[in-house]
Amino acid sequence: MQVDNSDADVFIKKAIKEGKLVRGLRIVQKDGKVFIPVTERVEFRGAVPCFTDFQSRYKSSINRVISENIHSGEEKPKWQRIGEAIIFSRNYGGLETIARNLVESGMVKQVYVNHGKIDGKIRKPTLLLVAGEAGDTIYRENGVIFLTNPANLMMSKGNIVERGLPSMGDFRPVRVLDMFSGIGYFSLPMARLNSVKVVQCLDINGEALDYLSKSARINGFQEKIRCKNLDCRLFKSKEKFDLVIMGNFKSKDYLASGLGHVSENGRIILHHLELSENRYESIMQIMKTGRMLGYNLIPMDSHVVKSYSPHVWHMSSLFRVTWH
Repeated sequence: MQVDNSDADVFIKKAIKEGKLVRGLRIVQKDGKVFIPVTERVEFRGAVPCFTDFQSRYKSSINRVISENIHSGEEKPKWQRIGEAIIFSRNYGGLETIARNLVESGMVKQVYVNHGKIDGKIRKPTLLLVAGEAGDTIYRENGVIFLTNPANLMMSKGNIVERGLPSMGDFRPVRVLDMFSGIGYFSLPMARLNSVKVVQCLDINGEALDYLSKSARINGFQEKIRCKNLDCRLFKSKEKFDLVIMGNFKSKDYLASGLGHVSENGRIILHHLELSENRYESIMQIMKTGRMLGYNLIPMDSHVVKSYSPHVWHMSSLFRVTWH
């Protein structure tokens, strides 16, 4: 079916939900229109049935293209895919050829390579476009559609399981506060829950919040998601939240601000970095800080998300909060 470019993302979401999208064929863009292969008609305002010769989505594979073009003696490239974009960890011999082939084959739209560190408090990636046209990409994860711009906004696929908040168990909050929301890694999956009525999102990166708002509309969560562009320590609210999410490695430094927004018997999740020898002691340290601030923190879960660097671990810790 043919739709306007501006309606394509919403149409694709509807086609996927109805099980009508043909995933093995490549979507075609031409003259401001998008041609989307479907098994049968999808009712959508402005969509027009048409017949087009769609090419196979994948004539080869990403790994095959890489292996056929990598220079002899080079180590196997590390890369991650975010929607229609691929990001290589560093430059490799043959990367320009690999990138051009990936884009020309239609497997991806953008190929980037890291050429610097994550920049500043807003954690802006330092990427160089190798092939394709820079711009937005759609990324699907944990049943949620994310709209993002890989060149400007940080996104790590390595945390996909954690962003589904596996430690929550049967706890179903109504009001959620995400203190470092970014593009909605945690906010949007939480908004999927039927129990959740409000997700208050805070971030100092206004561009990230713009994309979060757009993703909320794409997913139909716009009535639940509220965004504020500010330092989370400056956020003031009379309402309390059943769940406070602190998805920042410096979350322990912001603990006082987070606890001030948790309802009685609510939950708080901290993401923090710990040395190997401090992984277990850190929980006691967080509880001690909570007591000094006037709260009892009862540990519900603490686990390693992944290795961050040699002898340093990314931890996720969940506490139930009661007041003195």
